[in-house]
Amino acid sequence: MLKALHCFDASPESAPETSERARRLLVQGNCAFANKNAATPQIKHALGAHPGSLRVSLGHSNGIAPLQTPFAAILGCADARVPPELLFSKGSNELFVVRVAGNVLGQECLGSLHYAVSHFSTTLKLIVVLAHANCGAVTEAVEVYLQPSKYLDIATDYSVRSIEDHILLAVRVAAISLESLYGATATKQPGSRAALLEVAIVLNAALSAYRLRQEFQNRFPDLGVVFGAYDLISGHVRLPLSLPGQLSEEEKGLFAPPEDAAGFRQIALRICKGQLVRSLMAPARYRAS
Repeated sequence: MLKALHCFDASPESAPETSERARRLLVQGNCAFANKNAATPQIKHALGAHPGSLRVSLGHSNGIAPLQTPFAAILGCADARVPPELLFSKGSNELFVVRVAGNVLGQECLGSLHYAVSHFSTTLKLIVVLAHANCGAVTEAVEVYLQPSKYLDIATDYSVRSIEDHILLAVRVAAISLESLYGATATKQPGSRAALLEVAIVLNAALSAYRLRQEFQNRFPDLGVVFGAYDLISGHVRLPLSLPGQLSEEEKGLFAPPEDAAGFRQIALRICKGQLVRSLMAPARYRAS
């Protein structure tokens, strides 16, 4: 069971001194959340009403508001099913959270992260780009890619178009990767839409993480940048490699972004070769097995 802190304690339970320690705290918190979320109703009742109880800090008894001391910043999707503090088992004042549809790195989001890195440099050790399965914004980008005429529906809506334009590059790279493994007509096969979505979600997050590392590495060389995709079913942050219910330990956690174009291709091909995408591209064979 997670240790309960006093409601006025504004400090993290154990403030990490390095980016690797910060990453481990988040991964451990996510594992605790996922395990608790998978518990039977009886165990959940014993642990608490909600699978991710938050520690809340509203201020000190002397009437002074606490200073901000986050140890990690999260660029996440605005999806209502993906609350970062809950799924990482963290409380108030531990995470600096920026949320936008599709976890895209627009100028406002980048400016918010610049603010966090500049103002909380003594405590902030890590930036996380948090994607999630079944992302609606990435789904829309996949639909536009597969049916280009749909772009006309958003062409005059700059606010929506700007989000989809950010994501379309990741969708294109995902499609190229699928075609390199499953043939030139891969994206026209049954199941390809779902497979394309799985790959694009990860590449979209990896691309934002890469950009953030490039943005901050010179001024803040000790600041870590990682990414991952939250699984709505298991509760784990992971890479989508295994079939549902068969997550391996190697695919759980938060991952460093690629170093270069070859690294992006490796990530894309790794996911395309995984059991999940293979099952989507060849559903009949997997149903038979």
